[in-house]
Amino acid sequence: MVALDFDRHENRVLSTILAHYAETRPDAVFLQADERCLSYAEVYAQAQCYAAGLQTMGLNQGDRLCLYMGSSPEFILLAFAANLIGVHWIPVNTDYRGAWLRDTLNDSQPKLVITD
Repeated sequence: MVALDFDRHENRVLSTILAHYAETRPDAVFLQADERCLSYAEVYAQAQCYAAGLQTMGLNQGDRLCLYMGSSPEFILLAFAANLIGVHWIPVNTDYRGAWLRDTLNDSQPKLVITD
């Protein structure tokens, strides 16, 4: 396996790291949640699909995406998808209600909010 040189800034990008491990360790388990196990290759492929979906919904590099979701594999996949297309993702605490939620969303100025 060829290791990434983390002294190079371009190798410190999450989507670059994921792509590297999807190529060099495709079947290794990357994400496990309850009964669900996803390999590096599966996570990368699903993140690419989600990225295409986000672009279809009008998100482009530099746009903002709020993720108002509980902890789940989908949250992680969406975060990687956003990274793949250069979208800034903002996690929003699912306990926020009322003014806290409104102010967080207003301050974030997202183009899209995804919630579960």
